[in-house]
Formats: sequence, C-alpha cells, structure tokens
Amino acid sequence: MPQPTPGQPPRGIPRFTGESGKLLGMGLELGLLIGGLAYLGYWLDERYGTGPWLAFTGVMLAMVGGTYNLAKVLLKPNKKFAKKFTKKPQAPTPPTDPTP
Repeated sequence: MPQPTPGQPPRGIPRFTGESGKLLGMGLELGLLIGGLAYLGYWLDERYGTGPWLAFTGVMLAMVGGTYNLAKVLLKPNKKFAKKFTKKPQAPTPPTDPTP
C-alpha cells in the first residue's frame, strides 16, 4: 500500500472537514441530547413516581435547545459563500440618446 503524502489523510479513512463535518456533528449532538434528556427524565420519573412528565419535559427541552443551536449554526452568515455567489455591483451604463 503506498504511503500518503504529507498533509493528506491515509487512504480508506474518511475525512470530514468544513461545513459538512460540522453539520454531521450537529445531527449527532441533537440525537444524543434528546436521548440523554429523555433517559434522565425517565430515570427521575421512576425515582420520584411523577409519571411520564419529567421524561416529556426533558425531550421538549432537548428539542427546543437543539433546534435553537441548529438554527444558530445554519443561519450564521458564511463569508466564503457570500463572496463566491454574490455579484459585484456594476457601474451603470450611461443612457443612449436615440436621436442622432
């Protein structure tokens, strides 16, 4: 197997960088947050006999917090994207006189 050149990842190992890696991490974070708070609420419900209310509250808090965090990342202005896809203002063309 040939050795990778310096600065490149070894073959066979996926490398997620930039926005794609950040968004994949956000999905994982949201899932773990919802699962963790649901489990914590379930455990507290079992301990204090409060029924499904603490688990439900944990899931709702996780969904609100995770959605807020996701929106904050997605709605942040991206300078590289703005440079690449916005047109530079062009100087207006002078009006032409139709009469000779």
